[in-house]
Amino acid sequence: MSLKSRACLACYGVGTIFTALSARLIFLAVNQHDKYADLAHKSYVSKVIIPARRGEILDVNGNSLARNEPLKNVILDGFLLTRGKHAKTPGQIADILAKPLGLTRDEVISRISPDKKYVVLKKKISEDVAAELDNAVQAAGIKGVTFEQNFERIYPAHQMLCHVVGFYGYEDARPEKSDATTAEPAGEQPASEKPKAGKPQGSFRGIDGVERSMETWLAGQPGWRYFEKDGRGKELMNLTGEERAPRHGANVRLTVDLNLQQIVESELEAACKRLRPVKATVIMMRPDTGEILAIANRPSYDPNNAKDAKPEARFNNAIAGTVEPGSTF
Repeated sequence: MSLKSRACLACYGVGTIFTALSARLIFLAVNQHDKYADLAHKSYVSKVIIPARRGEILDVNGNSLARNEPLKNVILDGFLLTRGKHAKTPGQIADILAKPLGLTRDEVISRISPDKKYVVLKKKISEDVAAELDNAVQAAGIKGVTFEQNFERIYPAHQMLCHVVGFYGYEDARPEKSDATTAEPAGEQPASEKPKAGKPQGSFRGIDGVERSMETWLAGQPGWRYFEKDGRGKELMNLTGEERAPRHGANVRLTVDLNLQQIVESELEAACKRLRPVKATVIMMRPDTGEILAIANRPSYDPNNAKDAKPEARFNNAIAGTVEPGSTF
């Protein structure tokens, strides 16, 4: 083959390659523009959910029957912890985190992985401990340890009015077992712990009593916020994004009076010790209006430890129990 023929063949080959590359470039720039623009947007813009504060349940005098205690979850970003100029060894990280969180060094080291960007190291620590730990992390120059807002539902009255107030916990969405619950009071469920596809899915919500019947009012509506981040995933504070504030839950005030409830509980407890009944119920009502002033059942339970309650203890005999008419005739 002559030199001229080889030159022409090379030119045709180069021209074909550039034509194919140009066609591919046009395809990506025109046909796939929206797809790759969305991917690029997601690489530097993140969305964070702002949880709504659950409303309180109060008695007629404003005494708290159910309230929220703010807590924090400790979140690890393994990618930031182990890479970059601020990277530390897992042992160095464990030396700072283990003792304040009540964990061993091995437990902390086992949770650090470069492939995992969201690991819940510890749930529900107090805000004071979180603040001290945050200062220690910042002083050590560690990047990748964040604190996620959480809360725990507290019932100051304990067993009193447990059947009226109910409790807040996780409930499965299985229709065949609508009462299948785990009673651990908790905050907003972290994304990493949501049930996987194909498994029964549920949610954290009010279970039993006013917590359930007034769920729509108490729960509120969470908000969200978009923010821009740098290459390490850290928020760029000088750039603001779109935001919608949460609508916090409303407080619910009942007609029951905690002072009268204490009297009723004391008398009922004394009667149960003397007579030892299988179950007992007391309802105190204002006759002219029908307002319920106090209501108590035995057996009862503590909503703060609802996971340990037996089914018969959670049953509200005052409104759901059936008895023979007896003296009502």
